[in-house]
Amino acid sequence: SKLTDREGVIEQVVDPYAPTLGLCPPAICGRRQPPMILVIGGTGFIGKNLTTFWHEAGMPLRIVSRTPDRAFLDTHAPETTALTLEQFLSDPQSALFEVKAVVYLASTSTPGSNLDTPWQEARDTVEAAMRVMSAVAGYSEASFIYLSSGGAIYGETDLDVISEDTDLRPISPYGLGKKMTEAA
Repeated sequence: SKLTDREGVIEQVVDPYAPTLGLCPPAICGRRQPPMILVIGGTGFIGKNLTTFWHEAGMPLRIVSRTPDRAFLDTHAPETTALTLEQFLSDPQSALFEVKAVVYLASTSTPGSNLDTPWQEARDTVEAAMRVMSAVAGYSEASFIYLSSGGAIYGETDLDVISEDTDLRPISPYGLGKKMTEAA
């Protein structure tokens, strides 16, 4: 399926530096001091790739994870500060100091998990996201970027093209959790 906007198919390449959000490395944007990025879930599946990419681009990072993978960070982003989610939530003001963008990637589940215990998705994933969003809103003016999951929230469809107006029909607790988090 292709994503579309109201005008038709979106065919732009997403710039991983996101200069409009202030995430552009100094070598490209010419800034003396690149902005700090806080990556929630920075040692997870997607987070490891973004952490490595941004570190190699010279971006200062701060990682938050339920259990930070220090071995990964020591190898791929040695100057990066890592906090547990509990440390972040206990002192969000300090954790958000000088942060210009928060990129939220965290999840404790996958599309096939929590099928027999759907309430765990709300407790483990949605509640954590709400607590982080509340802390960011209360202590920072940083941009907040939430990476969701298209297939999980749109569910099965016969449509060739999925637009933002397509009905959301999650087919799993994971998809419902993503839908609930997006609504926040």
